Amino acid sequence: MLADLLVGRASADAVSAEAWPAVVRAAAQHRLAPNLYAVLAQTAALERLPSGLVHRLRSDYHQAKVSNFLAIATAREWSQRFAEAGIQAMWLKGVALALTVYPEPGLRAMTDVDVLVPAQQAEEAMRLIAAATGRPPATLGASLDKHAVADVGPANSVRLEVHWSLVDLPYQRRAEDAGWFLAGRTPLPGGADFYGPAPEAHLLYLCAHAEIVHGEADFLLQRYLDLHHLVTVFPALDWDVVVGRAADFGWTYATERALVIAQRFFRTPVPSSLLDDLRRARPASENMARIARRQAALDGGERLLRRWDDLDWGARLRLTAGSLFPSPAYMRRRYDLKAGWQVALAYPWRWASAAAQVGKALLKRVAASNRRNGSAGR
Repeated sequence: MLADLLVGRASADAVSAEAWPAVVRAAAQHRLAPNLYAVLAQTAALERLPSGLVHRLRSDYHQAKVSNFLAIATAREWSQRFAEAGIQAMWLKGVALALTVYPEPGLRAMTDVDVLVPAQQAEEAMRLIAAATGRPPATLGASLDKHAVADVGPANSVRLEVHWSLVDLPYQRRAEDAGWFLAGRTPLPGGADFYGPAPEAHLLYLCAHAEIVHGEADFLLQRYLDLHHLVTVFPALDWDVVVGRAADFGWTYATERALVIAQRFFRTPVPSSLLDDLRRARPASENMARIARRQAALDGGERLLRRWDDLDWGARLRLTAGSLFPSPAYMRRRYDLKAGWQVALAYPWRWASAAAQVGKALLKRVAASNRRNGSAGR
């Protein structure tokens, strides 16, 4: 019902008074409360809701407008900083989508701003951020993590995520993926040296982000509304480029799956042959199981083991060392530590917690294996 309301396929008359609290809760859960408020205000349907729900939606709408204004202004400022330092930067997801495919910038709620830089310039970008903010960005390290996080902007109120890889490194087929995305940068409204991805590149990234980075166990309807808006705002998308690059990157199934979900909820218009084209272009080496694995909710220990399963032994050793001994900057952010002495105490807690999670997951694996063997014996 929420999806139908957002794209005008259902009117407020179709929602019973008893159903409105659940619809509003779903909108908040999926970061779509500003969108629902805008649709209802535009159709003069807010009076159908209880006053408490209207107040909640209106509050979320205005908060998103203010937050996005600050986030976009901060992104523009950092675009200039990166350009002056000779760093090739491109803004992903929230900022780029808010300025290009949503009717108002405030309608694309965001929790942070994401920027992609070339892998070879990642360290330079980290130094620039550290010099400007007085502390290094938090990351597990360029060989283990795909991004670093820093607080920037007025009163450090904007969370900046600097990416040098498009998806988690174990899932990335080749290191050149980001280069193609950066090569097709397109100007964003309202600033010099302010770039976002080309529509085809952004669509591919949104599909991979939804299905590979997060997975459907972490389902968020906003991710698929992003896709729907992008496809409808750019009807002249070059679908041959989408299919070809999806095959190059091993993302044909992620692209297919994300667009199927967007069609299911929003009836997103894509060419009738597209899904078949993606299947025909799928390389034999593409790992479709990684998408299926991320459709089921997993506890932290099993997530760690499955990441380990995808790596060779050299990468496993690097992951283990980096995960056990992350930088103090990472520990302060990860565990919200205020004092320096707390960092030393947080390491043993991290090790004990990880050991407990992995141990629990291993026991579950052993128990499942024993059940399978027992069933086979019978």
